Amino acid sequence: MAGRDGISRIAFFFRKLAGPGGAERTMYEEALYCRRHGIETALYTFGLDPSALFDPPYAVEITQLGAIPRKAGLTRRLLAEARNIRLLRRVLRRFVPDVVLCSSGVDCIDVFLATQGLDVPYASHIHGTVFWFDDRFVSSRLRYARLHRPVFDEIRDSVVGHREFVSPEAPPGTWVDRLEAEATARVLHAAIRRARVLFTPSRHMAWEVERLYGRTPIPIKGAVSPALFGYRARRDVKRALGLDGRRVVLNVNRLDPRKRVGLVLRAFALIAPEQADLHLLIGGTGPEEAQLRTLARELGVAQRVKFLGYIPEDELPDYLVACDVFVHPNWADFAISPYEALALGRKVVWSSEMEVDDDLRRGDNLFVAAPTVEDMAAAIRSALATPSRAPADLSNYTWDVYAGRVLEALQRAVGQR
Repeated sequence: MAGRDGISRIAFFFRKLAGPGGAERTMYEEALYCRRHGIETALYTFGLDPSALFDPPYAVEITQLGAIPRKAGLTRRLLAEARNIRLLRRVLRRFVPDVVLCSSGVDCIDVFLATQGLDVPYASHIHGTVFWFDDRFVSSRLRYARLHRPVFDEIRDSVVGHREFVSPEAPPGTWVDRLEAEATARVLHAAIRRARVLFTPSRHMAWEVERLYGRTPIPIKGAVSPALFGYRARRDVKRALGLDGRRVVLNVNRLDPRKRVGLVLRAFALIAPEQADLHLLIGGTGPEEAQLRTLARELGVAQRVKFLGYIPEDELPDYLVACDVFVHPNWADFAISPYEALALGRKVVWSSEMEVDDDLRRGDNLFVAAPTVEDMAAAIRSALATPSRAPADLSNYTWDVYAGRVLEALQRAVGQR
């Protein structure tokens, strides 16, 4: 199908594959879709942690080019970056793709520089602008650049989580840090402006991109494998955990501040006294795990909270089937796991920052809460009291539908050369 319409080769670029996540999965699903439709693909990165391929791993081949030095000074980083870009340019000249699809706005910088003077267009996903990262991330400094001052307050005030996690003032740093951030922000702006087409997971994210870069992206959501439709559990998770006959609230996340797992614990502590058979399961690992375990003890609910650790991808559906309510309080406008829970007929509580399309708004299994302890507790309580309904129709959110829409947009964009 696709090859006949003009695209026969696509290169995918993800600057650093550090671990399993939504952006990583999106690239793999797109690459597999293209391969099934007769398109030759190549996947490139500068840094690869094998865990980024998921467990069990996706059947994709990734070429690592160069390396990203850790904790290096500016000069060493610039030299490594120059080498990485030369290597990327070399493989692109050899592969001759019809288009390069970047996995983030920041990834555009490398492709922008590597394709100078080449007849190789590129496109990019923007899963999150520079406003969706807290101050621990280097790229968060870019939002404080002079270039973005005219829209900084407007964007920061547009999302609850931005006001919660984004400082109104730039973090302290040396003049070198500030100069590097200013220069990088300028190059990023030029790189995103040059992209042939941009994709975001929500209309709000598209609005942020318009305000920051003057480009109008295409908002597209995709999150669900058709294998989840009518899925039957292979393992009785409740029995395995000694929770037969009990009700379960489930949260699966990386355990870091942006995921607000502490908010789930505090909300659970509010409703636990009135729900004697209720237990909370927390899946995932991360830097906040020890702090969250301590919080559970301090709240007096540790006996009814189980930390599950990392859940392999092929086991996750059984955990979703086992829960009565799936809770997703994250600072995010889109995420994959709550859509998977909805596809399995679970009741889902998610943050009001998550965008709700009209077809989901009409369903009975979705409960929206402001990211406060009281609102989250009220939404969980309401979900528990609501009878389970048939699974929502998520046929428009499958990976094939998603990748097909992305490919169609790429076809149109490449055809405009």
